[in-house]
Amino acid sequence: MFTFQNGLIMKSVCLYVSYYTFTILLSLCQANNELIGPAFRLVPPFNVQFSNDTGIKIDCTAFGNPTPQVQWYLEDGTRVMTIPKIRVVHQNGSLIFLSFGPSSYMHDVHSAQYRCKASNAVGQIISGAVHINAVMNQNYDVQVYAEYVSIGNTALLRCHVSAHASNYVMVTSWTQDDIIHFYPNVDSGGKYLVLGNGDLYINNVDSSDGFKSYTCRTVHKLTGETKASSFPGHITVNDPTENQRPRVIVETDSRKQVKVGEDLILSCLSQGFPIPTYRWYRENGDVLKALAHDPRLSVPIPGLLKIEKIRLDDDGKYVCISNNSVGEETVHHTVFVTEPLSVNILPQKVVGSSLLDPTKSVQFVCTVNGHPINRIMWYKNGQPLMQLNGRVRVTSSLHKQVLMLSPLNKDDQGMYQCFGTNDWDMAHDNTQLLLGDIGPELVYWFTEQTLQPGPSLSLKCVASGNPLPQFTWTLDGFPIPESNRILVGQYVTAHDDVIAHVNISSLKVEDGGEYTCTAHNEIAHVSHSSRINVYGVPFVREMPSVHVVAGKQLIVKCPVAGYPIESINWERDGLTLPVNLRQKVYSNGTLTIEQVQRQTDAGTYTCQAKNHHGHSSRRDVEIQVLIRPKILPIPPMTNLLAEGMRAAISCQIVEGDLPVMFTWTKDGDGVNNGLGVGTATRNHDEYSSSLIIDRITAEHAGNYTCIATNLAGEEKFTVPLTVNVPPKWTVEPEDTNVVMGYPCMLHCQAEGYPTPMVVWKKSFGDSIDEYKDFLYEPNVNFFRNGTLEFLHTSKANEGKYMCEAKNDISPGLSKVIQLKINAPVKFIQKTKQIQVKLNDDAHIQCIAVGDKPLQISWKGSTNMPILKDIDRRFTIREQTKDNGIMSELGISPVYRHDTGFFKCTGSNFYGQDENSIELIVQETPESPKDIRILNQQSRSMEITWNQPYDGNSVILNYIVQYKLVASLWIADPAKVIIAGTQTITTIEGLTPATSYHIRVIAENAIGLSEPSDEAQAFTQEEVPSMAPQNIRAEAKSKTELSIMWEPPPSESCNGILIGYHVGYLSTDDKQNPTSQTVPHGRYIIKTVNINAQYSEDFVISGLTPYTTYSIVVQAFNSKGAGPFSKPITVQTDEGSEYFNFG
Repeated sequence: MFTFQNGLIMKSVCLYVSYYTFTILLSLCQANNELIGPAFRLVPPFNVQFSNDTGIKIDCTAFGNPTPQVQWYLEDGTRVMTIPKIRVVHQNGSLIFLSFGPSSYMHDVHSAQYRCKASNAVGQIISGAVHINAVMNQNYDVQVYAEYVSIGNTALLRCHVSAHASNYVMVTSWTQDDIIHFYPNVDSGGKYLVLGNGDLYINNVDSSDGFKSYTCRTVHKLTGETKASSFPGHITVNDPTENQRPRVIVETDSRKQVKVGEDLILSCLSQGFPIPTYRWYRENGDVLKALAHDPRLSVPIPGLLKIEKIRLDDDGKYVCISNNSVGEETVHHTVFVTEPLSVNILPQKVVGSSLLDPTKSVQFVCTVNGHPINRIMWYKNGQPLMQLNGRVRVTSSLHKQVLMLSPLNKDDQGMYQCFGTNDWDMAHDNTQLLLGDIGPELVYWFTEQTLQPGPSLSLKCVASGNPLPQFTWTLDGFPIPESNRILVGQYVTAHDDVIAHVNISSLKVEDGGEYTCTAHNEIAHVSHSSRINVYGVPFVREMPSVHVVAGKQLIVKCPVAGYPIESINWERDGLTLPVNLRQKVYSNGTLTIEQVQRQTDAGTYTCQAKNHHGHSSRRDVEIQVLIRPKILPIPPMTNLLAEGMRAAISCQIVEGDLPVMFTWTKDGDGVNNGLGVGTATRNHDEYSSSLIIDRITAEHAGNYTCIATNLAGEEKFTVPLTVNVPPKWTVEPEDTNVVMGYPCMLHCQAEGYPTPMVVWKKSFGDSIDEYKDFLYEPNVNFFRNGTLEFLHTSKANEGKYMCEAKNDISPGLSKVIQLKINAPVKFIQKTKQIQVKLNDDAHIQCIAVGDKPLQISWKGSTNMPILKDIDRRFTIREQTKDNGIMSELGISPVYRHDTGFFKCTGSNFYGQDENSIELIVQETPESPKDIRILNQQSRSMEITWNQPYDGNSVILNYIVQYKLVASLWIADPAKVIIAGTQTITTIEGLTPATSYHIRVIAENAIGLSEPSDEAQAFTQEEVPSMAPQNIRAEAKSKTELSIMWEPPPSESCNGILIGYHVGYLSTDDKQNPTSQTVPHGRYIIKTVNINAQYSEDFVISGLTPYTTYSIVVQAFNSKGAGPFSKPITVQTDEGSEYFNFG
């Protein structure tokens, strides 16, 4: 019968115990003794990577009843053990890899597949494969390379990490000019975007972006080490002068793997002029279909497509076309959508109670969810269920397999697992099938009763189990007395329960006592005892002789009937027991004697029972003490025998009851089985036996056990027998080839006795005598099994090696092998920089070493292969060297766009390497741009400009030239020279109110740039610096004076003259009227504005006749008045004219 749900509530709970409630329910099932197969509570992950500097702890725990034992195994089934200072296996299921140095790396430990196994009495389960990979922590570089982009396009900066660390280092942020930080985020849009892979996109580049620096910051996922790029990257912004076809700067054919629910970014970024536009399509066979409107689709910036919350139906091929008026380019993306695997088996537990019914069958349904599902496999007790036949069948449908077992066999019981796998994920579930080997369980039992004599009585016990249990009954520890009144029997119900009974037709006083029913099968036994009390006087039933083994405990219970009983006593030789510390008498009539001895404890004992009325009963019992055999120690037979000899092992007992039976076993095998060919046993008398081997061979080595058995028990004595055998190869060493730098193992194993010692030697010459003991280096491990391991091979390890196996039985074995180290291609110099002038020829060399044949290919600054037949500027020349090859790439001539990283890739049969050469094409700088006048004064001005393209050579100086607008540029005009780090200066010593032309020239180590476009500037005015000249005056009438003058020199006007101030002062009452000390403030000032009517003359009227006047003249402009002229005097005199010049 098979039950998927038992009627008892407790059993039902135990059958369907779940992972989340196992802690409480498991304790209930254990209390009910319910068997529960192992189930994982904590499963180790599919992939485990860790750094050798940190180590790691991997947990694997399981639950069940009995509590499962957790162990670790390698993929080949080898048990994982603790290796001091390398690996620790804990009893709780934890597997710990300790931190280690490079010299302690072990390939079979640190780069291997492990499995966790949990087992108990029900069966075994295994975890999925755990891929362990210890990563050596090595120094790595982080670089950001300069990129070239035309104005208006989108620039792409990448964080380049050394190849050996690129899989473990992730970009956390970018920093602009050490001030502004950008973090991975594509939701905000805008000018700057950082994708999840760390790429920095700078949208709509303008000239100002060329003056900014960008640094990427990274973190090592295994060690937590943070590192920024060694040098900041820059963008060189070009202003295109002609149309350019779109140039794709991302992968043109990529494969993206993404999980369901994640976001995905596809890039189609191109650069060109006019700025490219983008169209996205979904590829369906040979047809391109435009992407339908979907709120999950968005374009953060031109050239990027974002798909939010990926679904399985997003799997497929996507095509992007970038286009402008010159041409178009195409980018293909293959999107592979995955979904984590999950597995479920129904039913979770099946219990069977019949083994032999051919109609019985069971099926397990395994459902696997997720994508993709590459394979579904069944395991039984931790082993693949490979041998499928008509009785064990598997049928498959979409995402589902059904395992059918029909008819059932006893061997089918155990733990079954279903695994769903693909290339990067594995999931499993397990179920248990319980058939047979189920211990008895009492489901009903009789209870204690107190009865009067006369009526009938039926005692019943019911048990289940598989195989079906058998019952035995006892009364007070002795078999139930035979009587025609008493019937003992049992039968099996339709539900496979066994009912046992004792029926008494007419109850008598002597039927009273403690009845015990015991159910037992091959697995276990279970008992129940209760008293049946029958009213009456005491009655002690007859007791058969009791046998006990010397040294054991004697337990005998007085079979007393009657009720009630007041006391039960034991006597021997008239003495009431106990009489020593080894004897104890209990109130229920039980006598115990510890460590029974024949001389003192064998004999007749009497049991007496009394009631309170004084009635009593007594009965004797004979106690016989049996003595087990004792074997005389047999000396070991080690290091005595060799193949071809004869041997005999004698086994003799020195004590023990007769008869004694002698048997022999070898290495724990069955009695007298497997003792080996030519082996016989002989019994010489009642006390001894011999094992005889006529002709010794290596197969006779082992542990031989003599077993002496009598009624009291058995005694064993094991004798080791060894056979001296010369060494023989079990793993013969062979010639080995290995790629340089990779680990290598040379295997050499021999068997024999004593165990051969394996020694490696290395040849240091052509003669066999020149083999010397191999000196083990930190790079080399020698294992006890004879394996020689090189952790990192080099050319120095190449040569002839000899393995010797000796054990002093014969000359031993030896064999010479050749270890060939195959050198992969390698570039001695990984990076370098070459500077070449524009339009000159460039010669770039790569020198690779390694085993031949070697091949070298080149990629240009656009990361595209260089095809010299397409671009005639390129030539490739190769020269073979003793240990490698030299390849030279010639470029004639070089252009500006050749600036960038050229990569030469070398390859041979054993690997490949890459060399990166940065070619910097240098030229004179471009002209400075955007000349601006910041601060104009009358004799100076401040100018600034934008830094131009420096021609890949640091700008040393800026030369600021200036001249008058009206003049021509001469060979060496006036100039100011400033350092190339500045883009602002002040020109001094200029003339006020003057127009100038200004231009700027940049200078680097290559030469001078072309002059910038001219900027025109006008200095501000100043007050005139000189007075008007040639002052004249005459009397025009007795009250009028006419004043005349000439303007100041033009170079002293310092601007445009607006007018003049004419001052006059009567001097008749003054001494020395022409003195300079007369304050000008006393003069009467008249203003003469320069216009069409007035210029350099003026008539002063309203004067006093016949009076002398002092006259001064002053010019003024928009900034103010200049100095006064020297005073002159003139007199008003009617009819007379004269001049007096001071």
